[in-house]
Amino acid sequence: MAADAQHFRSRTAHPYDLVFLVTLAAASLLPHLGTGSLPPFDDTTYALVSKTILKTGDWITMRWLDLPYFVFGKPPLNFWLTAVFYKILGVSEFTSRLSAAIHGIAGVIVTYLMGGLYSRRVGITAALFLLSFPDYFRLSQSAMLDVPLTVHMSLALLFYLLACRTSMSVWYCLSGISIGLAIMTKSVVGLIPLIVICLFHFIWGWAKPLFTRHFAVLVGSAAFVALPWHAVQFVRYGRPFITKYVLGTVSYNALEVLLSPQRSSADFYIRTLLANDPLHSILFACSIPLLFGMAFQKSRESLLLLVYLTFLFLLFSFSQTRMPWYIAPAFPVMAVSSALLLSKFQQIRLGLVASLILAGVFVYSVVVLSKSDHWYLRGDSDLKQIMLEFKAQSLPDDVLFCYGFGEPVNAGPFYGDRKVVFLSSSKEELTVQTRIGDYLQAGLFQFVENEEELVRHICSTRHRDLIVRSAMSFQNNKSKLSQAKLIAENRSYVLIRVKCST
Repeated sequence: MAADAQHFRSRTAHPYDLVFLVTLAAASLLPHLGTGSLPPFDDTTYALVSKTILKTGDWITMRWLDLPYFVFGKPPLNFWLTAVFYKILGVSEFTSRLSAAIHGIAGVIVTYLMGGLYSRRVGITAALFLLSFPDYFRLSQSAMLDVPLTVHMSLALLFYLLACRTSMSVWYCLSGISIGLAIMTKSVVGLIPLIVICLFHFIWGWAKPLFTRHFAVLVGSAAFVALPWHAVQFVRYGRPFITKYVLGTVSYNALEVLLSPQRSSADFYIRTLLANDPLHSILFACSIPLLFGMAFQKSRESLLLLVYLTFLFLLFSFSQTRMPWYIAPAFPVMAVSSALLLSKFQQIRLGLVASLILAGVFVYSVVVLSKSDHWYLRGDSDLKQIMLEFKAQSLPDDVLFCYGFGEPVNAGPFYGDRKVVFLSSSKEELTVQTRIGDYLQAGLFQFVENEEELVRHICSTRHRDLIVRSAMSFQNNKSKLSQAKLIAENRSYVLIRVKCST
């Protein structure tokens, strides 16, 4: 067992490799984190939850606009990390994205070590493949949870494979801790490595390890990390915590679709990967037969990785809600699979030339990505700008209304420290908000039939400010909206003060 561990270290733990990969990843991912603005939904929502921790001083219950943040099941681990960065370095786009970037760098190293279970060449190739993978690179510069989740899930697989090689309790413990951290990052999705490990043993035809003390250590370690916070939330909130956090998450993501743009066919992720990066995706597709062949030849590592990839693609493809970033946990294993194929090319007579070409392609891809402008960095700078203008022209307890779009509900409190109420005449939007309930419960959503009712609602309060998209034209030219006073505007948005009769 000690010999196996030493063999692993001698094959993969090359300090110069680690220094090169960390330096390359850090130099690529970190410099631009402070640019642009946060995209107004997931990124700004998560940043706002972290900002609220500092505002309330409550590090136990995550809150979104004074409500417990249970819907869609987001535990506190990454919010804690971001809140710490806020406390040390201040609230900014840079600190909002820093956790994802650090995890992105760590993911490159985890992939290197996972590939190193085959050979040093596979490890280096897999790490460069992952870093040059556009979707992984961009998510590592976001303020979202998917890259941290990906790293914890990949660590669980890596540590479990080391546990299988050495039978050392420490690897089982670390695998369990990683599963616990994955659960504490994105709830029930973090259980996937545990499910895959069980499936792996049944497919391998050797289920006995699942009933040993070592496996109990793995499960116990995961529970030790994940259970305390969940138990405290259940004691505090009881049934609402279960119905929204657990049942609501499964229902909304796996069994139904809340928003029309999320409707898609079962081949959504294959089409998305091919559209976003055909070169990496085609290489991965070509590597699957090799991975399958190695698994068929009783390669323990290959079988576990194959089961993991198959389970992820089937699970997310048949879930009703499909978003491009959901498949991110597959990226490190996709990189290892592709690296296995590329290493075969490197073993031919022109292996050195092939290695230099591959290294050049990967480094060139990383350089291009590091200089590119993408959605997670760009965000919505116009919305940020007009929220800062509203903050400068209003009092802390002033409320801003938005009509026809909901993005300011998060951007307003995060950038402007002002409450924003969403008004809409869309019956589909009303249905969605009624089913989720959080906006309604917090008084942040109001359905209005038309412009006249919109004006009546605004005028029934002491607040008069309204933000709309600059392209919006009011149907009734005689309405009080068309007579409103212009407060601020830019390319995308107009801020007006509604005229109310005295």
